[in-house]
Amino acid sequence: MNSYRDEMKDMSFSFMGKGSILVGKFSLKGSTHLASHLEGELTMEDGGTLIIEPDGSFDGILRGRDIEIFGNFKGSLVSDGKVIIHSCASITGDIEAAHLIIRPGAIVNIEGRTLH
Repeated sequence: MNSYRDEMKDMSFSFMGKGSILVGKFSLKGSTHLASHLEGELTMEDGGTLIIEPDGSFDGILRGRDIEIFGNFKGSLVSDGKVIIHSCASITGDIEAAHLIIRPGAIVNIEGRTLH
């Protein structure tokens, strides 16, 4: 029987908790939830989904595949997958994505393009 530690070492995910402030250049693998404030560059390495939670905020350059935004985003975003901007989100900046979905009620001030 595997211990909890053995089970966790094979899982690939990240969670940045509410109230934290992260500044720098980050490369993450697996599904990631951002409930904190991240400033700088973030690259999702293996196609894992990034979710910016309602309490989360991002300011900088973001590269990834599938990205869902419930919180605040300011900067440049490049996605070769799907970007979903939910109704509680506030977005300012530049978005380049294969697919872009903006839910009614979202605050959006962007320049946007599709990759195809």
